[in-house]
Amino acid sequence: MKVYIIWGAFLIVGFIIGYILASLRKPIGVIKLYQQEDGMISAFLELERDITEVQRMHNVKLRVENTVYYEK
Repeated sequence: MKVYIIWGAFLIVGFIIGYILASLRKPIGVIKLYQQEDGMISAFLELERDITEVQRMHNVKLRVENTVYYEK
């Protein structure tokens, strides 16, 4: 029984450490989503780092901005 408690504690601590490390990663840019009058959505990517640096990454973090493209 003690073995299961120890393994469970290791598992929980591992998830917590992984979550903290993932949240520390800084975004590389912004993806802007524009909704048009016809209901279509356009996406634009603005990078804050050099493209060669981004190409070497396997996973990236982006900020998301939702806006309306047309004026009412």
